[in-house]
Amino acid sequence: CKVFHKRMKAKSLANHMDHNSKHPCYICKTYKNPDGTWAIADKRTLKNLLEDHELWKESNESRAFLKNYNNVQNPPLFKGENLQNKPLFAILPIPGLHCIKLGGVNLLFKHLGEAVNLESFLKKHCLIMEGYHGGQYIGPDCDKILSKLDDLEEEVKTQDPSKVVFIDAMRDLKEVYRIAHTKDVDPNHREIVKKFENSVMILHKEYQVPITPKLHIIFEHLPEFFEYTGKTLRKRTDLIQNLINL
Repeated sequence: CKVFHKRMKAKSLANHMDHNSKHPCYICKTYKNPDGTWAIADKRTLKNLLEDHELWKESNESRAFLKNYNNVQNPPLFKGENLQNKPLFAILPIPGLHCIKLGGVNLLFKHLGEAVNLESFLKKHCLIMEGYHGGQYIGPDCDKILSKLDDLEEEVKTQDPSKVVFIDAMRDLKEVYRIAHTKDVDPNHREIVKKFENSVMILHKEYQVPITPKLHIIFEHLPEFFEYTGKTLRKRTDLIQNLINL
């Protein structure tokens, strides 16, 4: 049994596999389509997590076959009867910091850096990649990148104007993060999220930017969270952002 502590991952609380598994989303049972997008799939609940785990145990199959049971290796830690049929995002809200800001900025900025030389921009704004998770920009650096998009755009234009599509996607990401943390749900949230998705799909098709599980959660489940709860991530994320790191 895993011990609950302040760095416990959402996937550990729900007790299923990581982002490298066939079914990596903690909210639904999605899997990757041949074109790199994610399939529409049934929502996970505490009830069906336990059912999938029990079926895997009864099968006597190894971990190599977990994908046949939606990658649920262990029973969920939450046991509340009143929670059994709720979607998991109602129990473990989407972590805006890690999923939207850190995940989105690091992915887009990394691939932009593979397309153009960002050395002068990095030096000018004192941006240093941290060594963990294979090299990441931490929260304050991600904020700085998002606040300097006009400057970044000018730098990109001098090298290859066609790569400004990366800046467009980062602007759309910035808007998604903003509406996710305002006081009230934006009535146009679906349009705002869809605009970001469309920007990323251009990068996916033209520059092979992967549609990560975190992007899938933003595209598919962030609007669902807004509509199911009637709330944003503003207070909820502040309470659990240290518990969840997708």
